[in-house]
Amino acid sequence: MPKGGDPRKDVRRRRAQRAREGYRREVERKRAEKMKGKDLKVPPFDPEEFVRMERLRSRAMLHAVGYAAGVTALLIGLGELVGAPTPFALLALLLIGSLYPYLKYVWDIDMTKLGRWTAPAGMWFAYFITFMMVAFIMSNPPFIDYAAPEIRCCDYFVPSNNTTPWQSVNATNVTLAGGMVRVVAHVIDNHQVASVRMWFSPPNGTNSPVLPMERDTGNGWALVVDLRAGGAGDYTLFFEALDSAGHTGRAQASMRAV
Repeated sequence: MPKGGDPRKDVRRRRAQRAREGYRREVERKRAEKMKGKDLKVPPFDPEEFVRMERLRSRAMLHAVGYAAGVTALLIGLGELVGAPTPFALLALLLIGSLYPYLKYVWDIDMTKLGRWTAPAGMWFAYFITFMMVAFIMSNPPFIDYAAPEIRCCDYFVPSNNTTPWQSVNATNVTLAGGMVRVVAHVIDNHQVASVRMWFSPPNGTNSPVLPMERDTGNGWALVVDLRAGGAGDYTLFFEALDSAGHTGRAQASMRAV
């Protein structure tokens, strides 16, 4: 006997193990008796029924996606018209519960009789994913534009004696020698910029008229400013951009003429 061992514990352990093995054998014996005389029957494969069910599932999925897209687009559009997009979008999501009666009473498709339990779950999931995609698309340009134009100012150019009519300069060193400065503001919008205006306050403090800027290359908008009346000193430039959705963006910049 190993030193420190307890023979009584070993006896109890072997007895418990024999009891578990006996119980397992008894369970297996009873299971075998129940299965005795019973053959495992595999239902015959019906190719016509298989094709019919696959077509029915595909048809149900297409109708579910089309229904979700139509409901979402309609309700989000109505929400924008009445100025309440969030409640209408939530209503479109909650109408996922109407998918079952829609398929059953409009297209005569019972979601509970599509052969697999995963088929109805796939219909609900398809509705949700379609709702998310259509809602995202409908909430962004060109359908909806919430953002005002962003104005990034500015590039400055003075008359050049070279072959190019204008040369780039630093805003803190705009010379009055040529009498003119060409100001280019960069205007960015997530849809379309409709117009950009500019006016400025010269050193004498009298604001100029509001002048429309012209489209330049890329996202640039340009205006040639006459500095002869304002003279040398610090100028404050004001910009206002309007996009096609009616949103207005504003900015200002400083320029020094020497």
